[in-house]
Amino acid sequence: MRMNDSAWRRGLSAVAFLAVSVGAWPVPPVKAPEDVRALERSGSPSAQTCLTAAVGQALRAFDAPVSFETHPLDGRSTEEALEESPFSVTHCVKKNETLKHCLDDLVELSRGLLEVQTILGNTCIVPKKRSPDEILTNLDVPISLHVEKASTWEALKALAIAINGVKATDYGLYITLSDLDAAKSPPAAFTEEKVITLSLDNVPARYALCAIMNASPLELSYTYAPGTTLDTIVMAVHKDGKRVFGTRTFTSEEAEWWGREKNEVGWQRNSRGGDAEKDE
Repeated sequence: MRMNDSAWRRGLSAVAFLAVSVGAWPVPPVKAPEDVRALERSGSPSAQTCLTAAVGQALRAFDAPVSFETHPLDGRSTEEALEESPFSVTHCVKKNETLKHCLDDLVELSRGLLEVQTILGNTCIVPKKRSPDEILTNLDVPISLHVEKASTWEALKALAIAINGVKATDYGLYITLSDLDAAKSPPAAFTEEKVITLSLDNVPARYALCAIMNASPLELSYTYAPGTTLDTIVMAVHKDGKRVFGTRTFTSEEAEWWGREKNEVGWQRNSRGGDAEKDE
């Protein structure tokens, strides 16, 4: 099965961030997957690993902001997952291999669990639905999002709050805002450049997330991981396609501020057949 450039699907759950302690930089035009080549060899043609690990390892060979969502069957250790998910795969990226070829291979290895979508120009590896109305994860729920002159963080927080108000799946889960990666300070543009204005009604939250990424002054991608108690989205910052990481540790004032921000998002637990609980 080959790349599918369908318009969009859906999503969000918890949000964490990998970032750097500098301001924004010009966001380059997005390159088509067929125009991006691996800078180095990655993986082994004989080593076996789970599907999620294979995808993560493969994407590290490319300087490109590709977003990836783990399929619930590969992310949750259940009897159903063990029966249906291809947990053991082998995959190797060759130097100079195109990103498109790599993505096609990964989709084929997933045995129908994953597909590649281009959402508002963002390349995303997402769980493949068996029907358009299927809700696999919290990334498959419709939400409304209205923000005006918001920073990237404010828009993402509004999205997380919108998702927190929706019961999405039968799985017990928490939706909350995670700490910034290793308590590192984000780029100033992440919280200070208030340039995002969006008015979206009844759209897949995944689409809303990609709209935020497009409107941000930073080059972003995301990784989504479902869990039995916590679903997480980790935002990553890129520069010229290359993933970059934070270096400056929070001051005590910054840590306190981010703690308040995290609490404002709150959390919601959906138990099988039970009522949601809200953290005040």
